[in-house]
Amino acid sequence: MKILAHRANLNGPGSGDNRPESIRACLERGVGVEVDVLGVNGELWFGHDRPERRADVELLARAGVMCHAKDIQAASILRSLPVSFFCLGRDEFALCSNGLIWSNYGCMPTAASIMCSPELVGAPESIEEFYPRVATAYGVCTDHPLTYVKLLGREALNGILLESSPDW
Repeated sequence: MKILAHRANLNGPGSGDNRPESIRACLERGVGVEVDVLGVNGELWFGHDRPERRADVELLARAGVMCHAKDIQAASILRSLPVSFFCLGRDEFALCSNGLIWSNYGCMPTAASIMCSPELVGAPESIEEFYPRVATAYGVCTDHPLTYVKLLGREALNGILLESSPDW
């Protein structure tokens, strides 16, 4: 199972907040990332509700990075780049540009699904309860990737070893 750090949060909500250095830190440890991207005047910016810092396209194109296009301009720009991305409004799930399925909390897991962990929506289910239900999914997006790493039992002396590299 792939583990993606929501907004590059490696140590809980707000710990990464779509910052380039946080994205790199996650990738160096073998954890994929989901990052929020906005389009502003033809440029890509990191940010959830508002643009906070310019996005580096080379960073977005790295293996293991999944871009969440937060607006139509971002989606339009991203579709012309060699990046993985998805757009999601109020739907249960969305097809990602790389063929995976971004699945909101509560969806049935599939071998192609990246599941949203319960803490992302304020659900009362613990990660320890949630994980067995979604263990067959392709991946999970979470604010607590290190908890999933412990559940998967894949710790290495030099940090986290999940896979040699995320393959999307």
